[in-house]
Amino acid sequence: MKPHEPIAAIIACLAGTFLMLGPASAVATAAFAIMLVIPSVLILAKAKLEAEETLIIGALIGLGIIPLMIYYANMLLIPSFRLASVIVVLLLLAAGLLLKN
Repeated sequence: MKPHEPIAAIIACLAGTFLMLGPASAVATAAFAIMLVIPSVLILAKAKLEAEETLIIGALIGLGIIPLMIYYANMLLIPSFRLASVIVVLLLLAAGLLLKN
């Protein structure tokens, strides 16, 4: 898998969302991709998977595990939900970039 293939698929989804549903839904889709899908796709980039498999598995991980991590960070460590969300996403992005290299 080339490193730009999942990102190109996300951009294609954003373009399709913009054309079909308008700019508000494209912004919501971009926020979902940035906060939930891209960190897990970067972490899965080391696996020997096709681009489509990486994107689907990354989205499923993003829907299940990342919100759970944000919830427990909020309940146990950080009293602010927004701050917990930002910290968890930044830590996952950093882990993904470190594992990618």
